[in-house]
Amino acid sequence: MYTITKRYTNLKAAHRQWKHPGHCAGIHGENWTIDFTFKSDTLDNQNFVIDFGNLGALKKFLEDNFDHTLLLDKDDPCLPDLQLLVFRYPTMAKIVPLASASAEGIAKFVFDFASDFIHAKTNGRVFLARVEVYEDEKNSASYFSAYNP
Repeated sequence: MYTITKRYTNLKAAHRQWKHPGHCAGIHGENWTIDFTFKSDTLDNQNFVIDFGNLGALKKFLEDNFDHTLLLDKDDPCLPDLQLLVFRYPTMAKIVPLASASAEGIAKFVFDFASDFIHAKTNGRVFLARVEVYEDEKNSASYFSAYNP
């Protein structure tokens, strides 16, 4: 089995953990780094798992969701009020509602997109093994599928 890892850095997005009893309940910024580990038991005609240059749609997905955005839980009680403010002042923020805006939830959100993307891009030859999300240089969370072809 071959594996490769692609890292995207300097993804500047704010989030909040509204259920947290401490300071993480407030909106705060992070400088996210996300690692993708892809695997395949065969190489392409260039002898690559995948050419990193073919990951443009993945980069765009990250830019759309993590470039100066506000990540919030879909059940955050402040979400409707914040959405109303953004409706009234569109340049104030771009809100991205997620099942969970924790590093763990972000890892799952990104994994789901990237897994479908890589499967379609390679006609099922390459699988996403793992996504690791770093909120800073000390803390990370990862998500991987129990399915292991």
